Amino acid sequence: MVRREEEERQQGHAAGANEGAKDGGAVPDGVQGRSLRPLLRVRWPLHLLRGVLGITMMAAFVYALQTLPLSTAYAIFFVAPLLITALSVPLLRERVGPRRWTAIAVGLVGVLVLLRPTGEGMLSLASLAVLLAALMYAISAISVRVLARTDSTQSMMVWLLTMMALGAGALAIPGWVDIRASDGWIILGVGIAGAFGQYAITEAFRRGEASLIAPLRFRQTRLDAHELEVLDGLRLAVL
Repeated sequence: MVRREEEERQQGHAAGANEGAKDGGAVPDGVQGRSLRPLLRVRWPLHLLRGVLGITMMAAFVYALQTLPLSTAYAIFFVAPLLITALSVPLLRERVGPRRWTAIAVGLVGVLVLLRPTGEGMLSLASLAVLLAALMYAISAISVRVLARTDSTQSMMVWLLTMMALGAGALAIPGWVDIRASDGWIILGVGIAGAFGQYAITEAFRRGEASLIAPLRFRQTRLDAHELEVLDGLRLAVL
């Protein structure tokens, strides 16, 4: 009796699966989870644009750090939330009220007070490179809102990181330095932390308005300021 009921249940599951396949209905979770379709059926022009933006942002910022103090570079880069908010009005049709503009202005002033940039190199090619990096970041953040209408967070993550890895690798070839085995765990840690951070920021811009998410970037300034002190100390020790 029990065996007969089990056979009938299995036949019912098989019939339901066949009907779903014929009707183009939902795919079972196990099959859907293994499908690569969400990664391949994407808006490629926008993904390629994000890849170019990411590579340009990274290259411009690294170029600027060769001559600019870290505090100055970061102070300039924090214009990015202002750019995101400004671009969200014509590109995303978002409404930005005076409160958000005030929050961004206060946040930017707070960054300058906390980082205390020396002003060295403010009017230079390196400072323009940081501004370019901030603009690339802002446009990339705006593109997440556009892509989120059709593409998944996973596809945005996979293709952005893949294209940035290939682009950064190509740019690094002329001055490539072999990685020491002892630094492997540091690189692995940075990669894991960066991946989680990228996922979080992508999901945030996917779900919330760009002009609302952008000012939250100022909240990490205290951590950035501490990192700058450590990195400046290391750079002085090396020099």
